[in-house]
Amino acid sequence: MRISESRIRRIIREEARRALHESAGGMSILPPDVPVDLYVGFFRRRAGAQHPSWVSAFTPANRERLVGLGIASALEQEEAEELADLGIMCIGPGEDFPFGIERAGVAVVESLGYDPRRARNLIDSMRRDLYERMGKSVSSLIFYYLHHGHAAGEFNRQYNRPRGLRPEIEALQAIDRTELERVIDTMDSLYDFTKRVKGAPKSTRQKLMKMIGPDGSGLMQAVEIASAIL
Repeated sequence: MRISESRIRRIIREEARRALHESAGGMSILPPDVPVDLYVGFFRRRAGAQHPSWVSAFTPANRERLVGLGIASALEQEEAEELADLGIMCIGPGEDFPFGIERAGVAVVESLGYDPRRARNLIDSMRRDLYERMGKSVSSLIFYYLHHGHAAGEFNRQYNRPRGLRPEIEALQAIDRTELERVIDTMDSLYDFTKRVKGAPKSTRQKLMKMIGPDGSGLMQAVEIASAIL
């Protein structure tokens, strides 16, 4: 049986891609220039502490179930295994960070000595700005769909076929490494800021709060100033 030229080219491309990922410590569901540890570091910082029920769902003991849900969601065996492993590394037991994007504004306000209940508008503004700045890369929806098995039962009405997890995998494969690095750098700067300012004089903290402004637009400027003077 003859193999078509297009089939041969596809096999060569897939093997080349696989070799590149193996040499770089990557996965086929991630871009070739994104190592697994970089993505995991990005995700755990972006998401912050996960709810215990999520952590307990993404453990090595549940790997077989997660792989099965991936296959039922129209993924190939290797893709399903990689997604399960990635979810376990991102959401399961592992390194914890002080806060994610959702709680960053509260942490900043508290570290400056202010009551977050009285600064809700500012906190909401900072949250929106941070999500706009660095929350677009990839959300946790891919793991949410996998855990609950929703994707396996969803149908794409336009084509009348199972939607599966293919759109989420394609989004994962299209992420930009520089975006992940920007999230890591920004979150690490915020962690450092909240630690530095807690011991600063009250007058300094007040000036930094004023610099952040009522709409939160000066947050990163305040972070940069604090790293220089504290």
